[in-house]
Amino acid sequence: MDTENVHDSLPATSSFSNAPFDILEEIFMACPTPLNELDGSLKPKTYFECFTESLPAWALSGVCQHWRESALSMPALWSTALIDRSAIRSGRRREDFLVFLSLLLERSKNVPLTIHLDCDGDNEDVLNILSPHISRARVLYIRFHENPELGLRNLLSGSRFPFLYSLSASIYPGGQFSPISPAFAHAPFLERLCIETYSARAQWIDSIGMPWSQICYFKSGGLFTEITSFYKNLLRMPNLIHLDLDNIRFSSDHFPSEPLPYTRLEYLTCIRLSHTASCEAWDHLNNLELPALTEMDLRGVPLSAVKSLLERSKCASQLNALTLWGTDSGEIGRETIKEILFMTPNLVSLNLQTLSGSLHKGEDFIQLFTPNPDAERDGLPSGVLLPKLTTLQIEPGKSGWFRINDFIDGLVSREVLPTVKRVTLPGGWGTTVYEISGVQEVKETYYPEQ
Repeated sequence: MDTENVHDSLPATSSFSNAPFDILEEIFMACPTPLNELDGSLKPKTYFECFTESLPAWALSGVCQHWRESALSMPALWSTALIDRSAIRSGRRREDFLVFLSLLLERSKNVPLTIHLDCDGDNEDVLNILSPHISRARVLYIRFHENPELGLRNLLSGSRFPFLYSLSASIYPGGQFSPISPAFAHAPFLERLCIETYSARAQWIDSIGMPWSQICYFKSGGLFTEITSFYKNLLRMPNLIHLDLDNIRFSSDHFPSEPLPYTRLEYLTCIRLSHTASCEAWDHLNNLELPALTEMDLRGVPLSAVKSLLERSKCASQLNALTLWGTDSGEIGRETIKEILFMTPNLVSLNLQTLSGSLHKGEDFIQLFTPNPDAERDGLPSGVLLPKLTTLQIEPGKSGWFRINDFIDGLVSREVLPTVKRVTLPGGWGTTVYEISGVQEVKETYYPEQ
């Protein structure tokens, strides 16, 4: 778009050609960008070109002279910098991009920035333009594909972050991350931290100068650590509210001989563990208490470890949302799932995914939610198993033969889950949602896979 030859494309009689500044500001600032506001990552299914000149500010400032003057008077409209690898590879497109980036940063004046930086560490021309403004970042997403050490040094050298609230960074193993250590040590508002480690050990995460006691949201992927180091890092984040660990691995060479000390994560409400650890590792977390936990998402964690974690953390009775992507098979796995459901009577939302070998027929799930006839004799609650459940999502294992209509008919007619109003099931190349409003009233809606 040629920003130097903007003309009035709206007639003078148009109500928007002379709309008051405050109204235009509300409209302009409500325009969506391709970035998530909380962490600076790209929103899923972002199909348009992902680089800075595709952001709303450029289009809005090119409609007419009045809109242009208004847009140029709104520094916050220019406060999102999207730097994508595809936009800066070479040629004229790269030159144009550098001009756009410089203009955007200049027009944002001194307001805090949302920055998405996905490039190579040797893109010095890009980093030289961005570096003088990096200390204004409020939300910062950094990912270097090549030469990360060089990129971090050029970008962060001498910077401080007085506005930073959220940091997402792809970290490579070794000593390469030492340049950032002083940069974030004194970020007074940093609360969200996401670190991808590419199978690096935790020791050099310990060396990063982060204000750990401030962190409320922590996400990490690919971490390889000793169980004692993992436990120590949890203790450093007493204000943690959300914990998300993807593919964390515990070294079996460093399991402690004695139980780890008692700790209580007072404010943790949500925990997500994906393909994480083993039963042996969880056996050492004997004294982890989670009194505020209401949401648990466990993927690839052995079902026996899930049960043990619920028992020890003393949070089972207060959970209202549970997701299980299990790996146990056969009758043992099925019975373990049922024991877990008995422990969590206050669930409002339940998601059971790819429990291969344990559950693959509709009748298997019906029986799962049906209390045992001898429940009272065995000291278990009788009656409805999950009396508060309203939302159910199921995806059987691929090896199973799952008749969806039979399952829905059985679920409704037997009233094993009478409070459920919404059931989501896979169907073909998409998802089918069943809205249940009575024994005979089931509305089916199919959503094709995008």
